[in-house]
Amino acid sequence: MAVFRPLQSVRQFTTRIVVNEQFVRQRILGDKEALIKRLKRGGRFRFTRPPKNAAVVIPLCEMDGRFPGGKVDDTDASRSHTAVRECVEELGINRDKIDVWVELQEFPDRTRTFCITPVLCFINDLELEELKPSEEEVGDIFTTPITSLIHPSNQGYTSFRNGWTFPVFPNCKHQVWGMTAVMTEVLLANAFSEFYKMKLRLPDKKRKPFEKWL
Repeated sequence: MAVFRPLQSVRQFTTRIVVNEQFVRQRILGDKEALIKRLKRGGRFRFTRPPKNAAVVIPLCEMDGRFPGGKVDDTDASRSHTAVRECVEELGINRDKIDVWVELQEFPDRTRTFCITPVLCFINDLELEELKPSEEEVGDIFTTPITSLIHPSNQGYTSFRNGWTFPVFPNCKHQVWGMTAVMTEVLLANAFSEFYKMKLRLPDKKRKPFEKWL
């Protein structure tokens, strides 16, 4: 689980905008509907769909690894239902505290076996001490302030010989990378576009698994 907590100290990125707890809260909660609209109309990958489906929760909370989630079961009513069910099972969190906002664009996993749907949620009144994580599935739960994620010093990337460029967030308790970083980047690029620009780059058409970035 990657948990987001607004940073308490004030950091000034420009002479006009101060990125602090109040700014982050207003951008995420005060402009909730506008954020959801941007995420819904954002770019989409076209790709050859893997045979199986999965879903993960991108959990935002005021105190704010891998996002909690798992394989879609035949009994699940939706991808959001899958993501929330897995989140409850993995973290031992009260279902009533999870407010589902929106399903984001789908991504294939690195094995091209699963098509993963990130589900943006807000978790109300969360205390880490209340969580009862599954010992079999969860190794650690850590917090990362949103203001840290959008700070220039934490905006890294890794380029590969096959043409891929992936975002990396190195200055966290555990480095955030891979598809977790990509999903985090989609949120940041939509919610804080003046501070965060997409790092993800696709290979040339002959070698890339994705067909097009719309």
